[in-house]
Amino acid sequence: MFELQGGTGSGETSVAREVAVSGVDRETLLVNWLNELLYLQETQHETYSRFEIMEISDTHLRARVHGRPHGHEGRLIKAVTFHDLEVRRSEGGWEATIVMDV
Repeated sequence: MFELQGGTGSGETSVAREVAVSGVDRETLLVNWLNELLYLQETQHETYSRFEIMEISDTHLRARVHGRPHGHEGRLIKAVTFHDLEVRRSEGGWEATIVMDV
């Protein structure tokens, strides 16, 4: 998601935050997670490139996100939407189709 906005850049991360979100199902959890990351990006002026999942279930996610301060280099994603949202299990794990409002 952050790469779509102009990249996460390379190099060391200097910011770490713990983030927890909930949802009524996997789809809602995914949308809430991505929207929370967008909210943090906008309010804290940070971009995240590494994610440590500490707890995860179908309805709850707690993770540590690592990133760096940023300016708005590329296009801005306003929100992650439920439009055409699909979360499915694949041979390699999980895949999702997500539409974002730019």
